[in-house]
Amino acid sequence: MPYTDFNYYQDEFCGRLIPTREDYQSAAIKAKCYLDWLTNGKIETLSELTDEVKHAECAVSELYWDQAARQGIRSETNDGYRVDYLEPSEAEMYRIAVRYLPSSLVYRGIGV
Repeated sequence: MPYTDFNYYQDEFCGRLIPTREDYQSAAIKAKCYLDWLTNGKIETLSELTDEVKHAECAVSELYWDQAARQGIRSETNDGYRVDYLEPSEAEMYRIAVRYLPSSLVYRGIGV
């Protein structure tokens, strides 16, 4: 289960990018997995989830949803039929997550 729900995303994080509860749930599950990996499981050991962790999940969820909403397409042209696809950017997810997470949670052994 994700650390947050759609109500938290809208009411506390003031998120507006992800339009539906189902879309948020799907993105938040992926975001939780990423945060658990990034923190080397330290979030699970917290006695109480902090707003920083919840905000990190919301922010990373928006990134996952935004990439999925564009179906991974960065740009298209039709005269030579060319489609450039986005790759999930590990560096961007890291940059967004560490903006919110306390430094004590971030696993520094990751080479991003």
